[in-house]
Amino acid sequence: MSQLRYDSNDSPYYKYKLDHIFQSGNSIYFAGQQYMEKFTGSTVIYGATINNFAYSYMGIIVAKQGINEKIEWLSILPFRKDVSATRQEAFKQYAAVLGTNKLYIINNEHPDNQALFQKQSFKYDEFKSLAFIHGSNLVCSEVNTGDGKTLKRTLLSKNEEYCFSPMKGKVGKLTPRSDNDVFVTENSRIYLYLDHLKNRYRFATIKFD
Repeated sequence: MSQLRYDSNDSPYYKYKLDHIFQSGNSIYFAGQQYMEKFTGSTVIYGATINNFAYSYMGIIVAKQGINEKIEWLSILPFRKDVSATRQEAFKQYAAVLGTNKLYIINNEHPDNQALFQKQSFKYDEFKSLAFIHGSNLVCSEVNTGDGKTLKRTLLSKNEEYCFSPMKGKVGKLTPRSDNDVFVTENSRIYLYLDHLKNRYRFATIKFD
C-alpha cells in the first residue's frame, strides 16, 4: 500500500495498510489506510508487562488499477481518528463496498466535520479527530470508479444509542485480528456491527445500487 501513497513527500513515519481488493472486469480497486503508530510506554500489572501504543489514522486511500497493471487514479478521503491500544496492531476503521460505477466508503465521522465537506476547500488542520465511536455520525462517501472523484457524502445515521463499531474491545473474544472484518459484504450488501454503551450489540444491513 505504501507504493500507492498519494504524496511522495509524506512523512516517513506514516504506515499503510491494504484492506480491500475488488475486481470488476479488467479493473482492480484498492482501499487502505494511512496511519501513524507510536509506542507510548509500558505498564506492569500483577507482574505482567503491558505495552501501550497510540494510533493516529490519517486517511483512507482508494486507487484503481487498469489494463497493463497501471494505476489510473488514486484518491484520499480525509479521515482522522486517535486510538489507544495495548497491542501493536492496526485495525480497519471503515468499510468498503464496490457497486455499479461507484466505490462506497462507510466510516464514523466527527459531527463537526460534516460542515467542512460543504465547502469547496478546507484545511486539514480544521478537520477534527475522533476518539470514540459514540458521539460520531455514520457517513458514506461515493467515489466514482471512472476518475476517483468523490461524488457525494451521505449522512447515514446521526449519533444514536447504537454506533458502528469497526473494532471490538469490550469483549476480548470478539476483538478481531487486523486481517478480519467485523462486517461482511456480499452482492453490494453490507452487514455492519453496532455497539451500544450498555453492552448491547446488533447488526444492521445496508444495500447499495
